[in-house]
Amino acid sequence: MATIDTQDLRGMFRRFRVLIIGRANAGKTTILQKVCNTADEPEIYDAKGNKIDAAIVKSSIKRGNHDITNEMVFKSNPVFVFHDSCGFEAGSEEEFEDMKRFVSQRAHATKLENRIHAIWYCIPMDDPSRTFQRSEEKFFLECNTGHVPVVVVFTKFEALRPVAYGEIKKQLKGVSREERSKRIAQCVEELFMNTDVLNKLYKPENCVRPKSHVRLQNMNQLNANCNILLECTTLALDNDELRLCLVLTQQSNMELCIKCAISKIVDPAHQQSASPQIDYEDYQREIAKWFPHLKVRLKLIQSDNSLVMVLMDAGKIVVYEVRTAWTALMGLVAARLLTAVTKRDDIIRVLQPLVAKGSFTAAANRIIQTGIATIIVLEYSAFLDSSRHLERVESAVDYYLNSPTAVAVEKEAGDISRRAYDREELEKKILGFILENRLSKDLTTK
Repeated sequence: MATIDTQDLRGMFRRFRVLIIGRANAGKTTILQKVCNTADEPEIYDAKGNKIDAAIVKSSIKRGNHDITNEMVFKSNPVFVFHDSCGFEAGSEEEFEDMKRFVSQRAHATKLENRIHAIWYCIPMDDPSRTFQRSEEKFFLECNTGHVPVVVVFTKFEALRPVAYGEIKKQLKGVSREERSKRIAQCVEELFMNTDVLNKLYKPENCVRPKSHVRLQNMNQLNANCNILLECTTLALDNDELRLCLVLTQQSNMELCIKCAISKIVDPAHQQSASPQIDYEDYQREIAKWFPHLKVRLKLIQSDNSLVMVLMDAGKIVVYEVRTAWTALMGLVAARLLTAVTKRDDIIRVLQPLVAKGSFTAAANRIIQTGIATIIVLEYSAFLDSSRHLERVESAVDYYLNSPTAVAVEKEAGDISRRAYDREELEKKILGFILENRLSKDLTTK
């Protein structure tokens, strides 16, 4: 079996590290509070893990001193560790070089727990004429973030609305409320596009280009959230373990679970011509792991003196570790753990009836049909009442196989497999079909 450092494994699942960048008053603190669902201030620690008085940190920043290595952690959600880069937007070359050095070191850190996993670059929209300044230009032109995805966050987007209203105020006289909202929204979009900020962000000559961008508005309202930011960050990651870490912080976001699971359909569907053979047990297991209400064994990892089993258990990732110098005892413990987890692996047996029957030449059709059916069933099982997850999945499988949806899935899979979709088009097509044919919608009509 594969060997992995146990401490790395813990870090992989327990901490998600984000560097947030932006000017003063860009709304960064509010974003972090919304992400962690709190109104409290974060606790701050230095690079060695020593707690620092927040008042001292604020005083230091006012004097122009800021340490990007300091960690911000909110008690409400200690999964997240935040680093704040401030100062270089004011033109400080030293601060900019410190930030570049930090990104380079943390992007390539050996231990996963020390790496930064995502960068959120905040650009406030309360002054449309100053959206892309020298600080933004320098960062995207010169800063090498390696494999760390950058998500641009346009904050205070609501500030464009009164500007738009002022520009078309005379045109709104006598129009209905609905038409007024429509025209203002169109004008807001025009104002945003006229800033040319997107073209500047995604210039080919930039050293780093955003993986995606989001718009946040009215974040000071009580019911505001950062779900769209978390979703875009999750989908921007190219590491399944990191994606799982974020999915588990948003386990009520079933659409995000579906999107992550769909990525497991697209790759084999595209590769089927070169590698038509597929292990459908592994395939369904890879899909099932994205649904936190299930208990799916993710990994069994053994090294010379350590056995680690990672389970997704009732929405939490649990790491079981056994250390011993006796191989025989380790084998006994492993056997017991494997026996205990067999019931969790039974989910694949329960899902097996969903594997489409097909010939060698219908590989893409079979892959797509099986994947869509599996996702629809697992999403539906999340809404069923039962303390035993296997019973929920069994009920969902039975319901699906006897529903018109099964026929629709077979037809749609055939249609999709005959089209030459690229990866992005294929993902959108499958997502649209699944969301339109969710079995969970049936529960609201009963």
